[in-house]
Amino acid sequence: YSGNQGSVEASDVMVTATLPAEMTFVSASLPVTVTGNVLVWALGDLTAVSQAPTLTFTVSISPEAPLMDSLSIPLAVGTSSPEADVANNVGAVATFIGHRVYLPVLMRE
Repeated sequence: YSGNQGSVEASDVMVTATLPAEMTFVSASLPVTVTGNVLVWALGDLTAVSQAPTLTFTVSISPEAPLMDSLSIPLAVGTSSPEADVANNVGAVATFIGHRVYLPVLMRE
């Protein structure tokens, strides 16, 4: 998500991320509303041709998640303003689930 690429202000901008069942929300860099597996950021108004704030969030991955595979998080951006091009309002971010690592800790006195 890069911001408002249009020539007019975008009002009431919201970004939505839907977590797959194998992910649990932990934290976010900006205030977010969490309902089940859906995260919603209310960004307010974005002026024409402007950058949006960076949205960073942390999730935990279930031990049941498939190894050596990717999990995808669909993303959507919406506004109450009319838009000429809504095709660029969706996207996704993927994270690769690699091998699990077991690191025992041995302590000696």
